[in-house]
Amino acid sequence: MPPAGSAVDDIASTLKQKGMADLKGTGGIFIGSCLLLLLSFLILVVATCLSAMESVADVLAYTGTAFLVFGLVGMTIAGSYPSWVEGESGKPTKSEEDAAYVVKLLPLMPPIVAFWLVYSMQTTLFQLQGEQMNLHTMGTKVSPATLNVFDSVGVMAFTPMADLLIYPAMRSCGIEPNMFRKISIGFVFAAASVGIAGVIEIWRKSTDIADPGTGTDEPENDLSIWWQAPQYLVVAMAEVFVAITTYELFYITLPAHIRSIGQGLNLLTTSLGGLAVLGVSACFRTLMPENLNEGHLEIVFFVVGGIMLLMLPIWAYVGSRFEVPNFAKEEE
Repeated sequence: MPPAGSAVDDIASTLKQKGMADLKGTGGIFIGSCLLLLLSFLILVVATCLSAMESVADVLAYTGTAFLVFGLVGMTIAGSYPSWVEGESGKPTKSEEDAAYVVKLLPLMPPIVAFWLVYSMQTTLFQLQGEQMNLHTMGTKVSPATLNVFDSVGVMAFTPMADLLIYPAMRSCGIEPNMFRKISIGFVFAAASVGIAGVIEIWRKSTDIADPGTGTDEPENDLSIWWQAPQYLVVAMAEVFVAITTYELFYITLPAHIRSIGQGLNLLTTSLGGLAVLGVSACFRTLMPENLNEGHLEIVFFVVGGIMLLMLPIWAYVGSRFEVPNFAKEEE
């Protein structure tokens, strides 16, 4: 399609106008939620930078995390009752109709943000855990970041496995693997991955110190870092069911001229998940001292797993209310 104006500008202008016109209602919740998410980003970044000032950092961390949670809850409410943007009477304008399509996607975001919180553990707390495991393999010291290769290999292996084995098996049992069911399965795997990480952490702390003469505050316990492989592989399995499916979900539910906005929202869930890691790390800072043997990182993993499991009934409720307008199918 040749360029013809900006759908982003039109929708943003419509949402701003409708939100300001309904400040005491759902539109006001939407505006407030946007501000809370922006503030949570700024506050959590500042809290991370001020980690040396523990009392100030703690207050900022709890505040920023609360803003993030309330912002996501507000987005869910605003998207669940889109009449504030569709207009009270008469046929909605094209801009109002497009804005309503986008707003209806908002309730899908919080559970997906929780998934990306778990996913982001691979480059944050999983590696923090790995730094105090036995990194020596065949005379070589392995970097904890090396274990990320299991995520990539897992995605490549499990994607065809899902298409060729799992989904046909579900259909043979009379269960259609629709997008919401696929994502639910992914949530279970995501929760399992951090559960495994918690068990590994308990096991790691129970082993002896492998290298007491390092002269650092982070001794290596005598448990090979390769025992982290299962938690990375299970994250990869979750990614196959969630990440791939959300691209499809946010694509087919919007008309062609505003699909970039849908993918923008999809990618926003990724960044908010990374932001949530900042919040979790800051709020549970006391459980993660420099020497993890003196802390309780496993509690952090189990709490995050509990959050992920909590998203299952929320996702089921949101999915039961969400109508999937398959615009991609209509265009064929």
